[in-house]
Amino acid sequence: MEDKKKVRIKNTEQKKIVQDKKTTSEIPSQPVGFNPMAESAKEVIKGVAEFARKRLAKNMMPSQYEDTRPGGKSTFRRGLDAIVLNKKEPERVEMEQYFENGYGLKGGDEDKLRFDLLSQYGGLKQKYNTVQKSKYKPVKSLKQDVEYVDSKIIGAGLIDALSKEIGAAPSARSKKDLDNLISSLKLKGSSFFARDEKTGEVQVGKTGGVKGTVTGLGTANIAISEDEKGPYISYYDVWDIDPNTGTSKSSVGSTMTEKAKSAVSVFGKNILAVGSKPPEIYGRIYFDKKTGKPIL
Repeated sequence: MEDKKKVRIKNTEQKKIVQDKKTTSEIPSQPVGFNPMAESAKEVIKGVAEFARKRLAKNMMPSQYEDTRPGGKSTFRRGLDAIVLNKKEPERVEMEQYFENGYGLKGGDEDKLRFDLLSQYGGLKQKYNTVQKSKYKPVKSLKQDVEYVDSKIIGAGLIDALSKEIGAAPSARSKKDLDNLISSLKLKGSSFFARDEKTGEVQVGKTGGVKGTVTGLGTANIAISEDEKGPYISYYDVWDIDPNTGTSKSSVGSTMTEKAKSAVSVFGKNILAVGSKPPEIYGRIYFDKKTGKPIL
């Protein structure tokens, strides 16, 4: 007969083996290529980017990011002041004073729109409530999970820009009328459109249509179409911070200093982009089928 003590030890060891196997099988397997250190680094960069965007939204003037005026600060210096030093730009202080108290640097609705778009980019609440959820989505949406935003200021600004170009308020009772309007502006050499520097041809938008100048957005995609509600002009843009804005291609040379500056700008742009959801703007301006007047 086998010794009882040995039997107990043997049974205990078998139970331990079974338990160990069960515990091991319950540990979730990590995906191939998973690197805890790399994932931690991504989270750190994401946190830094979020912090930086909030500081920029709070302190920076949302205009041309490379101050090309005599004595103007570089993109890097402006970012350093806004993010690291938490220092609000003087023009930003004066314009906010104007909106709040009626004195300081005069600003308008387009400036309020830019402030609110920058706030959205930085994850802050709007200050002037100029941006709302859009009523529409692109017919061929590039992304399915995007919540598009819009502003009445953009639509009104677009109609105003077209009115100045043609000398009267735009009128359209059909898509053909809008086609004729765009074609006439192209032939006229209108500055409303963004053109290729070499050929002078009007640039084509990413989602179709053409690229044009839109209030508060800079260059945006402009398209025309028609549905049961009538003919319409649509505008689309992804609003984000680009440190290279205001820097022409010709200014980026081949010296080590110029390459370093370019590398810093690209690095800054990539860091700020991590984890961000820049506002995507999409809106439509319909025209009355009977009167031809724009519906704003």
